[in-house]
Amino acid sequence: MTAQLSRRRFLGLSALAAGSALTSLALASCQPKATPTPKAPEQQPTAKPAEKPTEPKKAEEKITVVHWGRSPTEEQVVWSELLPIVEKMAPEISVKFEAPPEDMKKKLIVSFAGGTAPDTAVAGLSDFRGWYGLGITKSIQGYVDKDQDVQSWLPNYVEASIKGYSYKGELYCVPTVSESIELWYNKDAILDAGLTPPAEIEDDPDKWNWDTMLEYAQKINKGQGFRRERFGLICTAAKGVNAITESWGNLVYARGGRAWDEDGEKFLLNSPETAQVLEWIVDLIFKHDVHPDVGEMTSANIRDRAFFQNGQVGMVIQGEYFRRYLWGSGKPSGGIPFQYDMCLVPVDPVTKRRANMYHGNGTCMTNQTKNPDATWKWLKVIFSQEAQQVFTDKWGSRGAHRGTYEAFVKSNAGGGPDGLNYEVFTKADEGTIAYYLPIYTTKEAIVEPWVRILYDNVFLNKMSVTEGLAQIEKETIEIFEKAKAEWQAKRKS
Repeated sequence: MTAQLSRRRFLGLSALAAGSALTSLALASCQPKATPTPKAPEQQPTAKPAEKPTEPKKAEEKITVVHWGRSPTEEQVVWSELLPIVEKMAPEISVKFEAPPEDMKKKLIVSFAGGTAPDTAVAGLSDFRGWYGLGITKSIQGYVDKDQDVQSWLPNYVEASIKGYSYKGELYCVPTVSESIELWYNKDAILDAGLTPPAEIEDDPDKWNWDTMLEYAQKINKGQGFRRERFGLICTAAKGVNAITESWGNLVYARGGRAWDEDGEKFLLNSPETAQVLEWIVDLIFKHDVHPDVGEMTSANIRDRAFFQNGQVGMVIQGEYFRRYLWGSGKPSGGIPFQYDMCLVPVDPVTKRRANMYHGNGTCMTNQTKNPDATWKWLKVIFSQEAQQVFTDKWGSRGAHRGTYEAFVKSNAGGGPDGLNYEVFTKADEGTIAYYLPIYTTKEAIVEPWVRILYDNVFLNKMSVTEGLAQIEKETIEIFEKAKAEWQAKRKS
């Protein structure tokens, strides 16, 4: 404890201290003054060496993946919407869109030959096999096998999309969009003829089959000649390499015919089943007079969508992308001047089946990518349901992931009028069949004889169906054998 000083004690000590201080002061005054010691000059502080400015830490550089969509417009409208998903799923990469302004597919082949192909590109179902033969596409099966996320997503994909983009058990493309085939019809014309709208009877094969379709075509047909008020039906599509999948090929596949075997080694189109269907189509034109002359359609450059938009045809067999021209980006400025709807393609009365040829798009990794692991991360983004929903919402065709379809139907398939049979798009998937072509040449080269002989001869009744199919087979096999020999020679060299 600290002792407390008494007042008397404190005063005594204070007096003693004061006396000592006075004595010291007196003694000091008697001493001579000392010479002051010169003050040493103040030493300037040594300047510190200038510190180097701290360099900001460099952000880790992202790996750039170059992607080619089918066009710059498609990249802007659809693909760019995936960039926020890339940032979430794969922030270590950046995706650069560089689609050529026109004819991307041809330019891809040229760029690959020159060693400047992009990392990824959009392929049509029948394109990727030809690209494989040219060495453009790279298998992604190894990545798929190791990726648990993708493994869990695969069962949600339209089965034909996975089969279609596979070759010899290996997947080469991420299925990107899926399209089914429907019959589109002028509902007003159907009702005016006293007929039941096909959407109401599409599930009954006894009521909705090819015979019914012909009967409807005859009853809604109006007038004669190419400039008539209305044709009953179009089932050939416009002249081109995609017509088989868009239209008449779906009838061939329902009858049991095929184009090629799964390995792409055997030509199958020249068959009794194909001949029966082509005879039926020729009769629509020349016997029943309910179908436009395909030669005049080609000469006038009129596609089936134009015929349908202005009411000059009552029924059209086409893919679901046809909706673009009714309520999507390609609709007429004045709208469609009649009620319309869509339904399942009718059942073949012989086989009791209907078929839907899968012809959606996929996205492939090219063999010239310098960063396959980074490229796979981009492809995995495309595989995700979130990205697939973007395709379903923005593309004009559905994504290949079935998990995106409920919202699609609820949105009236992207903004269509109320009351239409929107469920038909997903119902049609039940009959989807993959369409195979050989690997040794491009789709355009191998299908060219089919288009030329059918549209310039058979469908114009200048050549019989039997003769036409025989000629198609002869020319196709010649192209196939030559392309295969050249392909094998290149592999050996």
